[in-house]
Amino acid sequence: MMTWLFNATLWADINLFRGMGSGFRGKRAQLSSSDALAWLGIAVAVVAAFAILQRFLSRQDRRRNYHNPVALFRQLCRAHGLARPETRCLRRLAEFRGLTQPAELFFEPAHFERGTLEPDWGDAEALLSTLEARLFATEEAPAGDVAVEKSAAVQAS
Repeated sequence: MMTWLFNATLWADINLFRGMGSGFRGKRAQLSSSDALAWLGIAVAVVAAFAILQRFLSRQDRRRNYHNPVALFRQLCRAHGLARPETRCLRRLAEFRGLTQPAELFFEPAHFERGTLEPDWGDAEALLSTLEARLFATEEAPAGDVAVEKSAAVQAS
């Protein structure tokens, strides 16, 4: 029993591999139970290592997808078709409001109140008005906005 363990730990022993070229002749024609057990152990260890690695990686993927406020904000910006300047403006508004979850801007129209903004927002206030109209389908929305057209059709019926 100790011989297979000894052979498994001495992979660098050249004598162990020297007889491999002789084929399966004589004493090597038989597979001993200790050799079979060693190969079975190695195969089980490799399969277990891959299973543990796969489980760890899939757990990392789930954690990254579900608990990433920045990724959620990016996905919402993409879903609403926002350009980079609009995304930057929303990110700036989230920082100004002190939001830990910038995605809250997509659910709370109160964050767009311009009365509480500082005077240095300048041109960004007009962009915020446009964004508020696009995100919350108010009457200030551009004529080509699909969300406004849908809400107007629902209200008309």
